[in-house]
Amino acid sequence: MRTAREALTNAAMHAPHAAITVRLEYRVDTVNLVVRNESVPDPAEGHRSAGPVGYGLTGMRERLALVGGRLTAAEKRGGWQVVAEVPA
Repeated sequence: MRTAREALTNAAMHAPHAAITVRLEYRVDTVNLVVRNESVPDPAEGHRSAGPVGYGLTGMRERLALVGGRLTAAEKRGGWQVVAEVPA
């Protein structure tokens, strides 16, 4: 839950006018959370450089590692995608 909240907070802060999708996948061995924001419609309204800079991705990685999970975060087709994977 904290990972989803942090990923949504990041998307809202860095791409405030972009569409966001959240997908929860239950697989045989893992449970995956995918949070993706689309590209920002107007680059001038996109990334807010004045926003706070924190340790969101680092914190998510550390919390997931404690339960044997992992986090990947990267740009994807102009947007941003965060994938959290934990053992089922």
